[in-house]
Amino acid sequence: KSVLTVSTILDGEFGLSDVCLGVPAIVGEAGVERILSVELLTTEQAALERSAEVLREAIAQIKVTE
Repeated sequence: KSVLTVSTILDGEFGLSDVCLGVPAIVGEAGVERILSVELLTTEQAALERSAEVLREAIAQIKVTE
C-alpha cells in the first residue's frame, strides 16, 4: 500500500462529486482504497473547484460534438 496522488472520481470528497481529479489516496493492489482527507487553504480549495469546473466544461463540449 502506498500514498500517491492519483486521478480518481470524487464522491463528496473536498465538496466535489462526479469528476475525476488528482487527489492523495491510499493505493493498494486493487487500486484506490481510500481518498485521504486533507485540509486545504481557501485558495487551494478554490483552485480545486476551478479545475473541476474546467473538466466539466470540457466534458460537456465533447458530449455536444459527438
